[in-house]
Amino acid sequence: MTAFLEAHRDNFTISTNPTRLNLDAICDFLTRAYWATGRPRERTERALKNSLVFGLYDGSRQIGLARVSSATTPSSPTSATFSSTRITAGAVSASG
Repeated sequence: MTAFLEAHRDNFTISTNPTRLNLDAICDFLTRAYWATGRPRERTERALKNSLVFGLYDGSRQIGLARVSSATTPSSPTSATFSSTRITAGAVSASG
């Protein structure tokens, strides 16, 4: 059994529990981001499944997402990437 971490402050929660993620909201917002136009939902789901995810919640509403992934390739024995998406009404912003 995997243990998930949660941190709380006021009405906000950060959680590593992937079952809390609102995939519909994540995919909806990503389709409006210029850097993710045309990305299939399956690709997003696979990326999240293979990452350590951090959901940011205001009460029960997801308002942000960060993910950390690592890969081993012949040219890069260990590499890690970090990307985040802030989900707000009508807007998407990202860093990575």
